[in-house]
Amino acid sequence: MASGLWSRTRCLIEAWRLGVTDRQDDQSASQAALDFIRSREVDRVADYMRRGRTHTMLSSDDLIAQWISSIKGIADAPFDKGARTINNDLEAELSLRGMEPPYERARQCLARYAALMSSEIERIRGNQEEWEQLMDDLVKDLQTFKNERDKSN
Repeated sequence: MASGLWSRTRCLIEAWRLGVTDRQDDQSASQAALDFIRSREVDRVADYMRRGRTHTMLSSDDLIAQWISSIKGIADAPFDKGARTINNDLEAELSLRGMEPPYERARQCLARYAALMSSEIERIRGNQEEWEQLMDDLVKDLQTFKNERDKSN
C-alpha cells in the first residue's frame, strides 16, 4: 500500500476500532484490528531501538514535555510523517521506561487531532470510490496480518 494511503488507513483503523466505520462485521475482525494495532506499536518500539534510542538520555520530565510537544506537532500537521515519527519515538521511549503517556496533559491537542481525523474520515466517506478502496486495503492488510499471525501460532 502506498505511504499516503497508509496514513489514511491508519486513521481508519483507529476509526474502525472506535466503531466509527460500518465494516466491523464480527468479534474476530475487531480482535484482528486490535492485534494489528498492537503489532504495529511493537514494530515501532523495535524500530526505535534499532535506531539507537535517541531519547534515552532525557529525564522523565523532559521526555514527558517533549511528548506533549509532539502531540501538538501531530495536531498541527496530522499527515506529516516527520511529526508522527517524533511522536512514535517518544512514545516508544515512554513504553520502554514503563511509563504511560500523560494523555490528560495533552487533552486539548488530542481533541483537536481527533476532530481533524473525524473530518478526514467524513471527507473520505464522501467519496465512495476512495472510501471503498481504503476499506478494501484495510481489510486486505488485516487479513494478511491475521494469516501471518495464525501461521506463527
